[in-house]
Amino acid sequence: MPEQELGELPRANVLGIGIHAIDMEETIRQSDLLIHGRGKGYVCVTGVHGIMEAQSDPALRDILNRAYLCVPDGMPTVWVGKLQSHHDMRRVYGPDYMIEMCRRSLQRGYRHFLYGGSSAGCNGCIDCSRNRGDWRRAT
Repeated sequence: MPEQELGELPRANVLGIGIHAIDMEETIRQSDLLIHGRGKGYVCVTGVHGIMEAQSDPALRDILNRAYLCVPDGMPTVWVGKLQSHHDMRRVYGPDYMIEMCRRSLQRGYRHFLYGGSSAGCNGCIDCSRNRGDWRRAT
C-alpha cells in the first residue's frame, strides 16, 4: 500500500460507518504520525459486531466515524471494502496492532492509556503486557 497522509486515506462505507481502507503497515505508520505530530485522536479497531452495534447506537456511530483511524478487524469488513474497489485493504487484527504499538513503545517512549471494558480486564492486560516486557508505562 503506498504511503499516504491521513486526509488522503480512503474509507469504505460499511452501513454508514467509514472504515479506513488500510493495512497493518499503514495503520502503524499513521499511528506514528499522530504521536510524532503531537496530534489528538484515537484509533478504533472494529469488525462486524461494532458496525452492527453502531446501527442502533448513534453515539457509537459518531465515535467510529470521528476516529483518527477506524480500521477493519474482520474479513467481512475487508470484503465490503474490496467490493467498493479498495483492493489494497487488509485486516488489521487488534491484538497484533497492540503488540506492535507496545513494541514501538520500548523504542520510542510512547505511553498507553486503556479505556473501556472493566478495570479488571484493563489491569489484566497491563499485567500480562508488563510481564511480557511489551510496555514500560501503561495506565
